[in-house]
Amino acid sequence: MNYDFKDLASRHPLFSRLTGQVIWLLFEEHKASSEDIDAFMEHYLAWRNEQLAVMAELEANRGAYLRITTEPPSDAIGDDGYIATRPPCKHCRSLNGAILPASHPDLIRCLPPFALGCRCRAEFIPAEDVPQNAPLIFSSEMPRHELHCASEWIFSVPWAKRRKA
Repeated sequence: MNYDFKDLASRHPLFSRLTGQVIWLLFEEHKASSEDIDAFMEHYLAWRNEQLAVMAELEANRGAYLRITTEPPSDAIGDDGYIATRPPCKHCRSLNGAILPASHPDLIRCLPPFALGCRCRAEFIPAEDVPQNAPLIFSSEMPRHELHCASEWIFSVPWAKRRKA
């Protein structure tokens, strides 16, 4: 089944609010250079598309599960290891490894990321791969979707330097 990523993004609480212009303005407010903003936008679009692909897969396979992880994808870690060394916030730490059924009626609202800079990622898990006694979560345990992570770490990464590495 083919999904329109634009439609999926419009239904996600964070992606529906994060346009390129909003991201640019947030970075400008934090005194980021235009080179760093351009480099971050490349990173963001790849990250967004990865999460939208997981959303599409979950919607197409309602018998599957979502696992939340705080481990950054390997391609997001530069030579400096900066993203890997940034600790997740307390909300993200508490969700790491949690499982949610794709049949959940409020699935889209429960999908990470919860903010720009959020370390949570959604992973598709077939039903047969869900560990016994997996920690199931419910929408009441989800953090609010904010424009950016409260730690604001994402604005201090030298994104342009990382792109050249």
